[in-house]
Amino acid sequence: MNINEAFPSKYLSAADLMGRPATVRMGEVNSEVLDRETKLILSLQGKKKQMVLNKTNAMAIAELHGAETNDWYDKVIEIYATEVEFQGKMTDAIRVRAPRRTETRSDQGADTRRDAPREPVREPAYADDGRGSRGDDRRDPPRDDRSDLGRSDPPRRAAPAHDMNDDIPF
Repeated sequence: MNINEAFPSKYLSAADLMGRPATVRMGEVNSEVLDRETKLILSLQGKKKQMVLNKTNAMAIAELHGAETNDWYDKVIEIYATEVEFQGKMTDAIRVRAPRRTETRSDQGADTRRDAPREPVREPAYADDGRGSRGDDRRDPPRDDRSDLGRSDPPRRAAPAHDMNDDIPF
């Protein structure tokens, strides 16, 4: 019998990710007292388990989406399992990063499998909120290149829900 099945938890663990990263859409952030400490608890849309945020993960999300937790709702992150040192021992942990996506060009024969190498995302894949890619009010400098006059980048759209990794059952 698997120990995780014998002692189920309502909170996400590294084992729940089954060795694969998962792209998830954030839900509400609440606080809860666990082990006599107040912790931030992140709900994940479409998922049963919630994620207890440690300072490292909370700061990583704040770097991506701003320090106000109310603004995190409906934003996308990627979570993944890794080993970290905790109290002198190596242990499995969950970490947060910007979602990554695969380029899908049929003319280059790109591999679109989930385990294929992925290009880092420079900007989030949801509608422009008027802030630069760093999450602050700085904008990209104006372009002097006039070869594309009359053309503009297509507007960014919300990432479709089917892009989430629903095959990971947590």
